[in-house]
Amino acid sequence: MARKKPQPAGEQVSTSRLAAFSCVALASLCLGTPAAAQQGFDPRELSLDQTPLFSLDSPIGPIEYRAGRGLHFGRTGLNVGGFTTVEYEDERGESGELALDGVNFLVLLQPVDFVRGFLELEIDDIFTLDTGDGSIDHDPDVVVERVFGELTLDDSLTARLGKFQTPVGRWNLVPAEPFTWTAFEPVVVETAFDEHTTGGALYGTLYPEVGSLRYWVYGQFFDSLDASEDPDPLDRSVGGRLQYDRPLGGWSLGTSFLGSELDDDWSFLGAVDAEAQFGTLLLTSEFTIQEGDIPERDLWSLYLQGVWEFLPKYLPRVYLTARYEHFDRPGDSEDANLGDFGITWIPRPYIRLKANYRASDDQTDDVSDGLKVNFSFVF
Repeated sequence: MARKKPQPAGEQVSTSRLAAFSCVALASLCLGTPAAAQQGFDPRELSLDQTPLFSLDSPIGPIEYRAGRGLHFGRTGLNVGGFTTVEYEDERGESGELALDGVNFLVLLQPVDFVRGFLELEIDDIFTLDTGDGSIDHDPDVVVERVFGELTLDDSLTARLGKFQTPVGRWNLVPAEPFTWTAFEPVVVETAFDEHTTGGALYGTLYPEVGSLRYWVYGQFFDSLDASEDPDPLDRSVGGRLQYDRPLGGWSLGTSFLGSELDDDWSFLGAVDAEAQFGTLLLTSEFTIQEGDIPERDLWSLYLQGVWEFLPKYLPRVYLTARYEHFDRPGDSEDANLGDFGITWIPRPYIRLKANYRASDDQTDDVSDGLKVNFSFVF
């Protein structure tokens, strides 16, 4: 992660004012929610068009393309799709940048119901324009974001081997730009743990009398594959996650644990998270704490995020977003309160446009203020 320039003291915003502003924004979302919260509307449930845009008969069955679902190759179980994002970022004190953030290709092979292989390849650093001096930077590289194989017994048990998203909290389960509500991700997701794990996992869903219980048990026992260099990638790890869902009640609770080893030192993370639906308002919160013998990973963080479709009758699929986050590294003065405010438009299930402004009461190595706008397309 690039080191952030310290914010001049004269430009700092008081902690109390920022926290109050964030709380007022979230409260406004709550007060604007219709009283009929029981309708259980979930703005993420946007059904994709089942009609193929392209279809060709072949000996292996119809080869079909559906927008947002990719190209399906008949009876082979092979599906190829992906997504891309164009992004503009104007960080305080820096020139604005317009970039083709990357193109990701998603390849799924499921020849039979109980066997599945998955590959995500990203071509990154394709194109960046500095709007200050007009310079253009491009250094394309191919990165293996995810690659794994799975064997499934039934809903209650699946075994996975390969590189996959580290199942800590909610955001990191599906963090790609076309599937998130805000252009900025929470600071804790960028700093607390490695985005990916290279190893194995057992996971599944159990069904008690009411609701459902999802579980993960996983660990890293291979060297990291195409890992980010900041922070230093972990050598080994072991973790678990539990998530209880009550779809009819419109709420969900989760908890995560992760033990991480780097150069024979260990760090331990604990987290709890929750999500609740109130009519057209979706609230999400995560609390994370991490301590141990890896000082650069010691931290605690909390965020509360609201997403509200405020005029569904007149502006369908237009959402206001607001998030308050506190981020603190114990033992130093680099703690910050952040407010993130913006709007998201989903004209089609496979198209997402987001604009967000983030403000904080302090600029640190982990936190910066500014505007970010991105346009994502799933193909």
